Amino acid sequence: MTLVYSANIKQVTNDWQEAFLNRLPFRMQNKFHAFRKEADATRFLLGKALLMEGFKKFGMTQESLDDLRFTEFNKPYMEDSIFFNISHSGDYVLCAFSEEGPVGVDVEYVQTIDLNVFSRVLSGKEKCRLLENENRTSFFYYLWTRKEAVAKADSRGTSVVMNDLDVLEDEVMVPPRKWHLATVVLPDNYMAHVATTTRIDRPVIPKLIMLKEENDMLIANPTLRITDLTTTLISLESSTTLYLERVKNKKLKVWIETQEQAMDVIQRATRLYFSSSELPSLYCISHLEAAMLSPEERCLILHSEMPLGLIFLQNNPPAIIRKKNLETVEEDNADVARRLQIDSSLLYRKSYEYWIGDRNIGTIIEFFNEETLQRI
Repeated sequence: MTLVYSANIKQVTNDWQEAFLNRLPFRMQNKFHAFRKEADATRFLLGKALLMEGFKKFGMTQESLDDLRFTEFNKPYMEDSIFFNISHSGDYVLCAFSEEGPVGVDVEYVQTIDLNVFSRVLSGKEKCRLLENENRTSFFYYLWTRKEAVAKADSRGTSVVMNDLDVLEDEVMVPPRKWHLATVVLPDNYMAHVATTTRIDRPVIPKLIMLKEENDMLIANPTLRITDLTTTLISLESSTTLYLERVKNKKLKVWIETQEQAMDVIQRATRLYFSSSELPSLYCISHLEAAMLSPEERCLILHSEMPLGLIFLQNNPPAIIRKKNLETVEEDNADVARRLQIDSSLLYRKSYEYWIGDRNIGTIIEFFNEETLQRI
């Protein structure tokens, strides 16, 4: 089993920081105070909080922090115990755990860089793919976090020659091991991947740790006000499905109301829900260009009950998936309100073109309002 925990430094309060710091071994307290930048100290502290939460999950105690050892490449580990790895960037800290074997995780805040300099770490094949991509900065971070995750899992870290490491596929050989890569789902402007010795079949949604000031932590969903959740969904450009799953910390289900292929267009109407298909959170209408779908995508759309977002993420790098020409308007639609099983017929109608690289997959329309989002 592979788990990824996450925390956001914006959650940290002075009271929690002081209380949690006092729980750490003295050597870790001293390291915390040695940081010059407050943000770096906070990330260090959150890393230990995630580590302790993972220890608890696997039946270990807080005192296990005293048993940490370090490799010659300064990677922390536990003898004869679980495998773990920590990464942080911007506001986020991640910690990955695995029972099966070594694990590596890397998160990066996506920002403008000089690709002429940084592309030197890419293989020849990766450089070609980068030049073909319309969003080169994002795609570079996609590749870079995959390389870092593998290098950290391999334990040799920066001693791995990055431009010899081709990570375009989800399986990467670094003798003597084969590593399996998976995307870690985070908000826009962040890119993250995890590398393990066992295959992970779908993107990883990290468990967000909510910090409490009473000297404890709680794995839970982000506590969002419905108005905040509604505002986010109105302009969200990344996967709606994965975002809602991260909020709920639960898999989103799909009830396909209608699906048919007319000429070269697949039309699909679905209810997205967590508890009951009679209480959906969103109603979606999709018009997909069959000619633009890969055989695998088309098969899953026609013969599975997976959300479209997960189908496309399962078959494509997240960095090349985009929503374009996004428009959200308020619309009075009694028919859709009936299908959503709600009283108010005033809904948000969010429409956009769904692009994967240079493929215009089609148009998707999402319907929701605050009443439907109360069901999350």
